[in-house]
Amino acid sequence: APVIYIGWHGPDTRKDVKATYTADVFSFIVNLESSKFSKELVDAGLALEASLYYATDIFTGPISIRIVPNPKKIKECLAKLEEHIGMWDSDTYFTDEQLTTAKNQLAIQEKYRMEQTSGYSHSLGMNWAIKDLDYGFNYIENINKVTRDDIKKYVRKYIKDKPRVSGLLLSPEMKKSMNINKFEDLLN
Repeated sequence: APVIYIGWHGPDTRKDVKATYTADVFSFIVNLESSKFSKELVDAGLALEASLYYATDIFTGPISIRIVPNPKKIKECLAKLEEHIGMWDSDTYFTDEQLTTAKNQLAIQEKYRMEQTSGYSHSLGMNWAIKDLDYGFNYIENINKVTRDDIKKYVRKYIKDKPRVSGLLLSPEMKKSMNINKFEDLLN
């Protein structure tokens, strides 16, 4: 199966700490099974898998999308993806319930990580490396502060209409049979 990757430079802990928490919440919302993203890409048969990721970092936290499109509907899948990216900063892209669910689930994950010695020591080390220990100690408090407006600002600042890199992994046979020589061939 083909695999599509798209990436942007996201917020970092030096210049935009607040947006790092927002990125975690928004990525969780998009990846919910109840999300528009999941329903209109995966459930609709355009993709076998579609996920948005953000990794907090001290310099540039990468934002990335990984999609395993239906090989027979790659162009349609990409068109739908672009439609979604265009809607990510709208008031109606996700529900209040989805926002609350994302915050609750992230808090549960963080609490669970704190209960395991190996997970907790890893989190402490990572938080110390990317910012300071308070970044992690205040994680739940800060994700609970994320608002719909914060998400709109995050999407506009880091994703929508921003420079990105896109790539497609294909087998040589699929590349030949689909007549694809470069990523731009999918956009026409």
